[in-house]
Amino acid sequence: MRPPTIASKRKLLDQASDYATWRALAAELDELEHLDEWKSNPSSKFYQHKLIAQRLINLKNWRKANDWPQLIFSLREGLHRNLGNLANPELYKHAHLGTKALIDDYITEVTSLLNHLCDHDIAELPYPQKLLFFRHTGQSFGRSALMLSGGANIGMFHIGVIKALHEQQLLPRVVSGSSAGAVVAALVGTRKDGELDALFRGEDIDLDLWRRLGARDMLRQKSLMDIRQLETYLRKNVGELTFEEAFKRTRRIINITVSPVAKNQHARLLNYLTTPHLLVWSAVLASCSVPGLFPPVKLTAKDRLGHERPYMASIRWVGALQSDLPAKRLGELYNVNHHIVSQTNPHVLPFMTDQSARRLDTLSDRPGQGRDAIPQQTDAAAGLLWQ
Repeated sequence: MRPPTIASKRKLLDQASDYATWRALAAELDELEHLDEWKSNPSSKFYQHKLIAQRLINLKNWRKANDWPQLIFSLREGLHRNLGNLANPELYKHAHLGTKALIDDYITEVTSLLNHLCDHDIAELPYPQKLLFFRHTGQSFGRSALMLSGGANIGMFHIGVIKALHEQQLLPRVVSGSSAGAVVAALVGTRKDGELDALFRGEDIDLDLWRRLGARDMLRQKSLMDIRQLETYLRKNVGELTFEEAFKRTRRIINITVSPVAKNQHARLLNYLTTPHLLVWSAVLASCSVPGLFPPVKLTAKDRLGHERPYMASIRWVGALQSDLPAKRLGELYNVNHHIVSQTNPHVLPFMTDQSARRLDTLSDRPGQGRDAIPQQTDAAAGLLWQ
């Protein structure tokens, strides 16, 4: 029986419906395309491999000697997201799965040590000092955020991204959204972990959120879509929770970008810190109010007795088109320095590049390797490998 070609494997990779299948196919492709050789060679001009290798040796030796004071000291000063440039994006464009084995080994060892420190009593690290250690190292290391772009109906594909992250226990607590991304951020941010599976199966969601207006209403409201239908949908599926109430319920941090229809005012990021009493559905409604599609809206909050009241009643709000991915503001508020972006806006496609071709052009960052180092394939379909 003829073995599967690289081209057929890549097609299966593109069609994988779950992460486990994708991961297995990616590993097979790395072997077929001889990318494992690149991963097993620690050398690269894109990071300080000697520094990482020496730190890994030291950590293992100190652990073997049960020298926890030295391990704690080393972890405290060396736990940085980009130590030795190991987070350089160039290191993650070569293989289908993972990067240099040295980097994987180092991260695995550090993670194992941190888990041990967390789960076990260490005489040299009393509980109060342990809390301080993790607080300081966490502040130094930073945190991740998931940012969801707009995209109208296509924005519902964000749910698939969230499902994949949730299944791998990698879903960040900080989630921002704009327009359709705000809808998904609110759906996820108001649900506990145990309630997400029903959302992913479509059992806990009504997707009837967009409805076109009749011709007369279009002229009267100067918009194409029915804002009342969207509000009804949001109230039903998101509920009457404020940002603060949603945070207390799920521990997830919802962030919605909006912009005031007023001079001398800038886009704002709404969340449990900046607008704790604002109703989440109201913020999402404003974020979806793209001029021409939906009219500007007023925001709604709760007063101290829990009654609805206008928020900054004299101002109407629309979506913040220029701040739909608020990386800088998330960094200021939550110490975010790593971003996972789900982009579903079709108009950005011309500005995106296919990394698969670049992966093959830069199989190795050292002379004498790359395309010329890969054995020639006799199957004509393997020509797709270079396209």
